Amino acid sequence: MPLVWKAKDGYVTLGFLFGRQLGVFSQRLIGYLYELGLCDASIRHKDWIAYGGMLLSGAEPMTEYEKVLKLIAEFVANRTKAELLNAALERGLLIAPISTISDVLESRQLESRQYWRAVEHPELGRSFPYPGPFVRFSETPILYCRRPPTVGEHNRELYVVELGLSDTKFQDLTSLGVI
Repeated sequence: MPLVWKAKDGYVTLGFLFGRQLGVFSQRLIGYLYELGLCDASIRHKDWIAYGGMLLSGAEPMTEYEKVLKLIAEFVANRTKAELLNAALERGLLIAPISTISDVLESRQLESRQYWRAVEHPELGRSFPYPGPFVRFSETPILYCRRPPTVGEHNRELYVVELGLSDTKFQDLTSLGVI
């Protein structure tokens, strides 16, 4: 049962599942596809709640299920992540965009919250966007005092001071690339 589907501009997760809890969402999806003229009444009127049992018992051939999966794949492939999300919100469907790093960095919501902070990395001679506070408090704002450590920056403190590794052993493991 696929959960990740290729959209016009990336990927979405779409729940086309069966049973009492999830079959209702599949019924809504197929009803929407029917309204769009993408499937016929025979597909629309299948019992999507009991469909999993029908497949397992052989009452519904696997070829029919594969036909519906192909129909859904074509529906998704011809729409953007935003279009699919809007349809999901309007119709109560189990569809959500899968965000890339770029999607998150360019998020209008996060931008409006001024979430991203440019943090200087003097050792690299440039700054990078970092997540800001996860919440904004008016009385006691969350402040960050320094940049996150670079990889390995505190190795000596951790291995020698905290864990008690000898300086010689630390140097040996560092030179071997273990640490």
